[in-house]
This record gives sequence, structure tokens and C-alpha cells, in this order.
Amino acid sequence: MRRRIAILAVIPLMALAATSSACGSSAVEYAKGSSDHDTASLERLLGDTRSTTLEQQPSSEAVELRREALIELRGAGEDERRAADLITSTFPGVTRAVPYYVETATFRGQPALIFIEATGREGANMNERRLWVLDDSGGVLLTLMR
Repeated sequence: MRRRIAILAVIPLMALAATSSACGSSAVEYAKGSSDHDTASLERLLGDTRSTTLEQQPSSEAVELRREALIELRGAGEDERRAADLITSTFPGVTRAVPYYVETATFRGQPALIFIEATGREGANMNERRLWVLDDSGGVLLTLMR
């Protein structure tokens, strides 16, 4: 009887642990773009693409969430691994920004990596969004923030 009560007491704790770890997880959306972007289309993309899960996370969690997002991206395929490597090598010291949308496409006819990250000021939630457009070598072609 005591063993059954102990097991029943543990089940809600396990559910709580699973829920809290899922809230902090970062899912990265990866898209292979087939169209050529310009600044106006990227402004629309930034306005339309949000991560409500990350927006609710404190910026103090960003280091771990960024690490998880880049690991997830690297495990999704070869193109995704190259994208994660380019993000990491271009921004090696970044700690308070978590990528959640990544797209390989073109920008004004040039091959580009487009990604959107959640970020926030120290002590605040990550409720700001920043879009980056990088060329193949990590050169910044465009950045937008909202």
C-alpha cells in the first residue's frame, strides 16, 4: 500500500518536470527558400515569424537555449549543420540570442543564410526579435530588429 502511494505521489512530479523542461525547449524551424528575398520581404518575415515560447523565457536562460537550438539544428541534416556552423562561427561570443527560424535562400540574387533569433536585455525576457542575412562566408548583408 505504501509503495502504491509513493508511486502515485511521484507521477505528478514527473509530469511537472516534463512540462517545465518542455517550456524551456527551443524548436528551430528550418526552411529551404526557393524565392529571392529583398528587404521588404524580410521585414514581413520578421513581423510574421515569432517564437512565443522563447518570448516568455528570461534572457538568463538564453545561453542554454542557444546551445540546445544549435545542437538541434546540427542534428537535423547536412544543410542545417552548415547553417548552425555559420551562425556559430559568425557570432562566437553571442550568449543572449536564440535562433528559432533558419532559412537558406537568396537575398537580392546572392546565396544567403537568413535567420531570426529571440533576444532580450539583461534581466528581461527574450521578447525582441532580430533577423540576420549572412553570405556564405559569414558576412552580414542585412540585419533587422523588432
